Amino acid sequence: MITFSKSIKGSSHDDNGKPMQDWSEHLYLDDYKADILLVSDGHGSDKHFRSDRGAKFAVEAAKEGLVEFLKDFDPILPVETFRQRGIQGVKDSTHEDYTPHDEYEREFRQLFENIKFRWCEKVVKDWAENVPLDKELNYPGMQGKKMDLSYYEKGREVVAYGCTLIAAVKTPNYWMAFQLGDGKCIAFHADGTWYEPIPWDSRCFLNITTSLCHEGSESFRYCYGNTDCSCLFIGSDGMDDSYMPLDKLAEFYGLVIRVVAENGVDYATEQLIKMMPIISEKGSHDDISIAFWLDDNVVLPLSKAILSRRLDSLETDSKEQESNKKEAESRRVEVTERTKQLQQESGVYENKRSDLDRKMKKVQEDKKKAEEDFNVATFLYEDAKKNLDQVISVFDNLEKLSSENERAYENHLREVCVAEEMFREIEKEIQVFEKKITQDFEEMTNIRKILISLGL
Repeated sequence: MITFSKSIKGSSHDDNGKPMQDWSEHLYLDDYKADILLVSDGHGSDKHFRSDRGAKFAVEAAKEGLVEFLKDFDPILPVETFRQRGIQGVKDSTHEDYTPHDEYEREFRQLFENIKFRWCEKVVKDWAENVPLDKELNYPGMQGKKMDLSYYEKGREVVAYGCTLIAAVKTPNYWMAFQLGDGKCIAFHADGTWYEPIPWDSRCFLNITTSLCHEGSESFRYCYGNTDCSCLFIGSDGMDDSYMPLDKLAEFYGLVIRVVAENGVDYATEQLIKMMPIISEKGSHDDISIAFWLDDNVVLPLSKAILSRRLDSLETDSKEQESNKKEAESRRVEVTERTKQLQQESGVYENKRSDLDRKMKKVQEDKKKAEEDFNVATFLYEDAKKNLDQVISVFDNLEKLSSENERAYENHLREVCVAEEMFREIEKEIQVFEKKITQDFEEMTNIRKILISLGL
């Protein structure tokens, strides 16, 4: 069995002065004939300022826990058994065969609790024996401020060591893999197809991940079985983020298999180690860890299967591209004919445009003249308006005088009527007086006649 593990410092860590926060290891336990792969990724956030140590402790704790676990774990599985387990009580819809418990659930959860307990012991011991230094508490991201150590009191010191964990174990009778946090595990079938054996945790999204410093055994996802698993890769998220989507990552691991088959494991691993810093620089800029096992007996047929599938894929792509080419050529003919038609029509449109340009020029001249006439009319209008305002003012004054005269005339008429009425009354009085005078004169005449007749 070929095994390999390697961690390299990300290019961004060189820029910000942070240490390499990944840790990886591969080992063989002769007592159990077990090949083990381990990868841990320390969190990059400033509050996890000892995550590099946390990753190292995670690998150590997993290794110690697995040594104990393998002593007693000897599952009896039906032929071609493969099982996946996610978070308790939460079904991952992408894995229809998910069940929350089986006969070996208890053993696995005890393993995960053991690993978590051992990791916490190492962290607490390290925190007690190594007081945080100023250089640890003054990251560039803190902008000159020192990290507040009170945050890490009352059992929260584990936050400073926050990290993820991926592990895989292969024995003659079975194989298993488990994970907490992000990163990817990819395995290959004998036919060259690949798959993710460990169920994914949807809580791991972008820069958010579950962590040993927060989660318990219930957050570990795992798989196990006795199916053929002659090739398996595990890697930190720095590798995942450099190859997206996921099939690009699987394609890269397939390339590693091919190089091993064609040039031998020493050459392949040497080239892989050289490539990892380049991958980080051109990809995620993060730390990168890769670990894998590869059965030396199947590397050649597996490489052939991968190449065959790649060839089939390329042939399919080629046929598709040929079909696309023919379609494009057909469209090109259509476009050429349409271009000719448009060129012919362009002469007509050019004539129309020239005619429209002449009309537009004429309209612009008319517009200019109309604007000039309008300006003159506006001036005349303003002058006429002033005269009108003056006439209106005179008219208003005359109208006012006319109204006053009318009112005076009406008053005069009323006075004339009153005078005429008084005249008529006086006339009546005069008539009465004249009548009375006449009567008095007649009476006086009669009196004189009587006096004369009396000799007086």
